[in-house]
Amino acid sequence: MAKSTATKRAVKSSSRTPLKSFPSNSASEPEPRYPFRPPSSSLVPFLATLPPTHIYLIHTDTFPPSHKRRIFAVPLILNVCLALLLLWRAYHAVPSYFAILLATLGFDNRARVDIGATDWPALLEIGASRTGMFFLDFALVRFVAVWPVDFFWGTPAGPMRWRREVGFCKAEVVVRRSRRWGEGVVGDDQEVMGEGKLGAKAFEERVIPGMNAGWVRGRSGMAMLDKNWDLWFRGMVDAHSMVEQGKMRMEHFEGRTVAVHTEEKGWLVWQMEGDDDGGPARRKIQLVKARLEALGKESLFWSWVELVQFETDRATQARATQHGHDGAGSARADVMQRGKRLFEAHGVDFDDFWQGVGGMDDMPGMAA
Repeated sequence: MAKSTATKRAVKSSSRTPLKSFPSNSASEPEPRYPFRPPSSSLVPFLATLPPTHIYLIHTDTFPPSHKRRIFAVPLILNVCLALLLLWRAYHAVPSYFAILLATLGFDNRARVDIGATDWPALLEIGASRTGMFFLDFALVRFVAVWPVDFFWGTPAGPMRWRREVGFCKAEVVVRRSRRWGEGVVGDDQEVMGEGKLGAKAFEERVIPGMNAGWVRGRSGMAMLDKNWDLWFRGMVDAHSMVEQGKMRMEHFEGRTVAVHTEEKGWLVWQMEGDDDGGPARRKIQLVKARLEALGKESLFWSWVELVQFETDRATQARATQHGHDGAGSARADVMQRGKRLFEAHGVDFDDFWQGVGGMDDMPGMAA
């Protein structure tokens, strides 16, 4: 069991995580593709509250409340200033627009222009002035007003509602969701794992960096907004509400969890483990990956990793059900046998390759 866990941690700690599973010989319905699994029963009530059209990153923020207050003060002050600016502009602009409206309806006021008695330079100046005013106010409403509106009155929840209902806690649930790039791209199990519209590249460039252990530990939740991920405030409010009601515990949100919804299997989660530091095992994985990439056989690397994981998990299950069964030895023998066929299919000599990288002993799940 320890070897199986080591395999998972080391593989997840490598520079890229495999997104395709090794085929099973079982005739039963296949399991979700590694590293995604069905969620635990404790997490299901919360996942049921999430809109299924996005990818979600779930973890906890344990920064001190004083630090969170300082982080929150920055957008709070910014949006208060923007709101005051917009109110000042509205105070001066509304009377002008009201006068223009009355003039358009035929009333005689300061905004009405007598075209017959006004020369062309004056008409051009008035037209340019009003066009500039319309454009400026449109830009303020379209691009600036949305910030304080979303901040103070965002629906279904915004930052102010989040802080008003959750407060500043020592441990807080952070829920990030994909921006437009992730809307509706996860349709079925194939797409989640990289064979559809989402692709492995999106996971490598967006999901995995967004859940890097150093990134998660080094930033408070409010400081994690970027071009790929937005905070889902409704989810954070719901999570704390469930904890207060006793429906869930804060421990259920600890760690780093990637959640996606598929048409075939519903919600699937990837429970990321470790601190992205696999020691000798990680260095061996990186060496093997680099050698195969140099040979133009990167796909062989991922197939090999999945083969090791598949056989190790199967041996672990067999050892749990059959007392005295040598799970580790069986896994190694099966990997050696199937690995040779796999390498031969890609035109790589199995024995020569492993001799060139110093053997398999440091490879997770392959110790003699």
